Amino acid sequence: MSHWDELRAAMREVLDLDAVVALLGWDEETYLPPEARADRGRQVALLEGLRHQLLLAPRFERLLDEAEAQQGIDGERAAIVRLLRRRRERASRLPEALVRALAEARSASLDGWERARAGRDFRLWAPSLARLIELTRERADAGVPLVGTGDRYDALLDEHEPAMTRARLEPVLFALRDGLAPMQRAIAELDEPAPAIEAAPLAPADEARLVRRVLVELGFDFARGRHDRSTHPFTLHCGAHDVRLTTRAAVEDPLRGLLTVAHEGGHALYDQGFDPRHAGTVLADAPSLGMHEGQARLWENHVARRPLFWERLLPALRELAPTAFARVSVEQAHRAVNAIAPGPVRVDADELSYDLHVLVRYRLEVALLAGDLAVADLPQAWREAMARDVGVTPHGDLDGCLQDVHWALGALGYFPSYTLGNLYAAQLYQAWQRQAGGEAALAAGDLSPLREWLRRHVWQPGRRHTAEEIVQAASGAPISAAPLLSYLEEKYG
Repeated sequence: MSHWDELRAAMREVLDLDAVVALLGWDEETYLPPEARADRGRQVALLEGLRHQLLLAPRFERLLDEAEAQQGIDGERAAIVRLLRRRRERASRLPEALVRALAEARSASLDGWERARAGRDFRLWAPSLARLIELTRERADAGVPLVGTGDRYDALLDEHEPAMTRARLEPVLFALRDGLAPMQRAIAELDEPAPAIEAAPLAPADEARLVRRVLVELGFDFARGRHDRSTHPFTLHCGAHDVRLTTRAAVEDPLRGLLTVAHEGGHALYDQGFDPRHAGTVLADAPSLGMHEGQARLWENHVARRPLFWERLLPALRELAPTAFARVSVEQAHRAVNAIAPGPVRVDADELSYDLHVLVRYRLEVALLAGDLAVADLPQAWREAMARDVGVTPHGDLDGCLQDVHWALGALGYFPSYTLGNLYAAQLYQAWQRQAGGEAALAAGDLSPLREWLRRHVWQPGRRHTAEEIVQAASGAPISAAPLLSYLEEKYG
C-alpha cells in the first residue's frame, strides 16, 4: 500500500467516526428515549475520544508529512493534506479530557433545553448551559493561537467560517442593519395587515405526504436520504449515500412550514451534490457553514418565495386538502409567504428582519463567551436585544432564548453563518440569472437548470476552495452585501 493509500485509509476512519457521531446526534434529536440521554452522552464521548486519538496518532502525522514530501502533488491531494493538517492541529490543542467532557456536557445541555422547552422555563436549562459555556470557553482559548487575532470568539467563528473574524464580520452585520432598518420602517408605516389566508390545518399524514412531494420536486433523492421530525429542523451528511433532514410538523400553517422544507431541502441537495470522486475524503463537504446556509437560503428565499413555486405546489395542496385550499390563489399564497411582519422567532422571520435576529444572537453570544453576560440573565438580555434590534418583544422563554438549539449543542460562533449564507445566496442566484438566461426554465416549472448550475459551480468543488473563492469564481465578484440589499430593495422597496 502506498503512502497516499495509507493516508486515505486513515482519513476514512476519521470520517467514518464523524458519521457515526452524527448519526447518534440525529437519533438523539428524533427517536432517543428521554431517559437515555446520559447513556448517549457517554457513548458520544467515547467515540469522540477515539477520533481525537486517531487524529493525534504519530502515524497520522507521519502520513501527512510523507504526502507533502511527494513531488508534483496535485491540487486535490494538496487540498486534502492542508485540510487534514489543519484539523489535526486544532485537535492537538484540545486535551482528550476536554473533548470527552464537552461531549457529555452537550448531551446534558440538549436534555436541559428539551425539558426547558417542554416546561416553558429557561431555569430548567440554565445549569447545564452554564457548564457547557464554561467548557466552550476552554475550547475557544485552545484555538486562539490558530486564528492569530487573540480573540476568543474568532477561534469559534473560524470553526464554522474559516478565516472569518469579528473585525471582518461586524461591518457586514451593521451595514445590513443600516440598510434593512429603513425598509422595515417604511413598510411598518404603511400599516397594512398581513394577508389573510382561508386555509384550514392539514391532517398530519397529509402534511407528511406534502413534505415528501416538495422534497422530490426540489430534487432530493430518497434512495440516498430520509426525512424525519425534530424539535428544531436540521440536516446531516452521514456519507455519500446517507443524507438526513428533519423538519417540524407544520399542520397549523403549512404554507410557511413549506419554506422550512425548502430550506432543509437546500441543505440536503448540497450534501447529495458533492463530486462522487471525493466520497470518503474531506473534500466531500462544504467549505463553511455559511456556504451551506447559502444553499438553504437560496432555495428557501429565491425559489420557494416566488410565484412559480406556488403555481406548481397549490394543485398538490388542493388535492390533499381540497376544503382547506380550494379558495387559496397563487397570489394569496405568494403574498402570505412574503409578508413583512416582524415576529420573535428566527426561523419564521421575514426577509427584512431575519438578519436582525442573527445580530441579536451574535451580540449575546459574544457577551456570554466573554463572561460579560451571566447565563441567569440571558432571558432578560434577550428580550431587551430583540426590542432594540428587531422591534419585537418575545412573549416568554419559548419564543425567546429557548427557540434555537445551537447553544444547547455548544455551537457558539455559528449564528453569523446564517447572514453570510444570505449574502452568498443572493450573489450566487444573481450570477445564475445572468449566466443561464434568467428564470425562463423556472417559469416553466423546471428546477433542473438551477440544480445543475449549482452542482457545477458550488456543490462539486466541495472543500477544495474556500467559500469566498467559490462565490468569486461563480459570480465574478468578491463577497458583498450589495446583491442582497439590491434584491430586497427591488422586492420590497
